[in-house]
Amino acid sequence: MTVDIKTLLLVQVMTVMLALAVMVILYVRYPSFKGPGWWVSGAGTALVSFSLVLSRSAIPAEWFAHIGGLAVILSYSLFYNGMRQFSGRPVDALLPGAALLLSLLSPLLVPLFEGAQARTVMLSLALGTLSVSTGVTLLQGRHQPGEFGRRFTCLIWMLNGVMMFGRTVLIIADPTAADINGPQGGTGAILLWSVLFCFAMAAGPVLMTTEQLASNLARRTRDQEREIEERQMVQQRLADSEAQFRRLIEAAPFPVLILHPPRGTILYINRLAASLLRAGPADLLDRPLAEFYRQPDAAGPFLSAVTERGLILDQEILARDAREEPLVLLVSAVRLPFHGQDCIMACANDITARKQLESALQQARDDAESALEIQNRAMSGQRNFLAMVSHEFRTPLSIINTTAESLASLHPEEETRLTRIRRAVLRMQGLIETCLTHEWLESATEARRRDPIAMVPLVQRLAEEIRALHPGRRLDLDLSALPQDGITLTGDAPLLGVVFTNLIENAIKYSAEDTPVRLEVRLDTHTQDGAPHLTLRVSDRGMGITPEEQPRIFEKFFRSSRNERIPGAGLGLYLARQIIIAHDGDIRLEDTPAGEGTTFRISLPLTSSAPAPAPELAPEPTPEAAPA
Repeated sequence: MTVDIKTLLLVQVMTVMLALAVMVILYVRYPSFKGPGWWVSGAGTALVSFSLVLSRSAIPAEWFAHIGGLAVILSYSLFYNGMRQFSGRPVDALLPGAALLLSLLSPLLVPLFEGAQARTVMLSLALGTLSVSTGVTLLQGRHQPGEFGRRFTCLIWMLNGVMMFGRTVLIIADPTAADINGPQGGTGAILLWSVLFCFAMAAGPVLMTTEQLASNLARRTRDQEREIEERQMVQQRLADSEAQFRRLIEAAPFPVLILHPPRGTILYINRLAASLLRAGPADLLDRPLAEFYRQPDAAGPFLSAVTERGLILDQEILARDAREEPLVLLVSAVRLPFHGQDCIMACANDITARKQLESALQQARDDAESALEIQNRAMSGQRNFLAMVSHEFRTPLSIINTTAESLASLHPEEETRLTRIRRAVLRMQGLIETCLTHEWLESATEARRRDPIAMVPLVQRLAEEIRALHPGRRLDLDLSALPQDGITLTGDAPLLGVVFTNLIENAIKYSAEDTPVRLEVRLDTHTQDGAPHLTLRVSDRGMGITPEEQPRIFEKFFRSSRNERIPGAGLGLYLARQIIIAHDGDIRLEDTPAGEGTTFRISLPLTSSAPAPAPELAPEPTPEAAPA
């Protein structure tokens, strides 16, 4: 068969130009695809190689042989790496380098073949190797169902490799086939296959790109469908979450508002908040928060602070309801999304009643302090008055007493009447002393000292003083239950001395002269609070106190009906109880059988929780006892 070689070459050039145009379009249209850029370079290099074949008469034969062969190998190498990139594999420079090296080794075959025949053999082997490697690359690439274009292109490159290896065998068998102007049979068939290969080389990438686009479109469609489903699920969850959020807000036991910054527009309000603002929820929506501030300018800083910090706790706000009634609210606020917007949830607590109560309590406290100050001034005036009265009364009473004594010595016959006068004077002096003692003891109790007191020496000294005042009375002192090294108590020694003396004096006063009075002091460790206490008992065998009057014996100015003829003011036991209470102790009347006397029991803790030491009292004469 006779083939016009030049016509085939021209058709091949036109086919390569078509393939180049198609690949340029693919490269420009789909720049994100990897591979078309390599294909454009490969088609351009192929076009250069075929152009050299057509113009070989104008180029020295030696140059043509080398430049044309290198151009064809470079074109195949570019297609090879383009297919690798399109298949998702890295660029391979090793195989193309080996192919170029193989084509340059053609002089080694000169002893066996002529120069043109050796170059053609090496070139065919290199092109066949690159073609088969390209087909293998497509086989190993990422396959998807229905990728006809990839399989078609793989088949074309495999066939081209077979043709190149067949050409090698043809040239070895018939050296004249290496010449493009030689016998037309084998060479024409190779050129005809090259035309078909160039056409398939243009169609294959188009098919591969089209199928890749279809695959990407299908994947994108699936992704969009999945995204739509996810969005629908998210929207449904968001709707369910907002519905649940609304239910929680409505069920909240406190007022809740949803505000939209920057004006604080009310987007949602629960029933308790609407009730607090004394308006319907529909009437409160879309109204700015500033309308419910007593000072509207204060709403802006509050909203700005919540927006910047994200959270504010327990801020006190002076507010007002829809009817202009004042409110005091304790508000906590937090930023959160609501209906896709950045909003503020504010939780309010109405403390208006508490503030009013605090104001009333403060007013009551101020009034009480004012009343206390007035009372203190009145008591100070009373003390000053008593001091003045005592001073003014003592001199005339002393004069009357002295005059009565003088008259008694001058007029013995009037001794009875003068004795009555002296008794009346002494009674008035006793009343004055009792009042002064009461005032002094109350002031001393309010400002008592906290000093360590050695109780054994104190009690022994008081007993000796009382024995000296009443030499005819028997006073039994029992200290046997105390530790040998004594015991120390923290307190005010003068005040405690008044208590002990008062109780012993009362026991002596209200019992017969031939009966003993007993004072027992002991350390008691078995107490209710578990702390050690000092216990004192003062006992007598007097007439006792009736059961009806026992609950009142510690009242101020109370005196037993049995003691009306015995002088006294009814202050001794009252003051004793006040002093013991000030020392965190306890004083009580113990149960005794009727007619067997009276026993008072005092219990004092060894460690007191009383206030800090008070300033020392101004020096005044301390009475030994306040008559009961």
